[in-house]
Parts: sequence; structure tokens; C-alpha cells
Amino acid sequence: MVHSAVFQDSVVLAGEATPPLAPYMVTEDRAKAGTYSVTVRKPGYRDWQVNDVILRAGRCGVAGPTLLTANLQR
Repeated sequence: MVHSAVFQDSVVLAGEATPPLAPYMVTEDRAKAGTYSVTVRKPGYRDWQVNDVILRAGRCGVAGPTLLTANLQR
């Protein structure tokens, strides 16, 4: 889940994949530049959360990619 005070998006993934095909989430143009919190949940693992993820506006106002790696622990 990706969320801020004015935006929320989530995705439910089915199946397993390994890098470079590991599960990923693309919010495209729905997530505008700003500060977000990201939460990853998977049954059998502790929730992983990071706050203050900053998406910056790039060329033509489009935010560039932001890469986060969730290290899930049992």
C-alpha cells in the first residue's frame, strides 16, 4: 500500500517470483510528487513499512521512478 494524506493505492499480488521478476508496484501518474508511506504485508511475515518516501516531480511534472526493497522477516 502506498499512501499519503490525499492519496492511497494498493495491489494484491498472487504467486511467487524472484528478481528481476519479483513483485513490483507501478502507480504511474496517479501518485503525484509528495511524501508517502509504504507498507508491505505478506501472510507469515512481519509487516514492512517505511515512512517519508519522497516522490519528486521530474521533467514535465512526471515523477521519476523510486525503488524500494522490502526485506520481509518471519
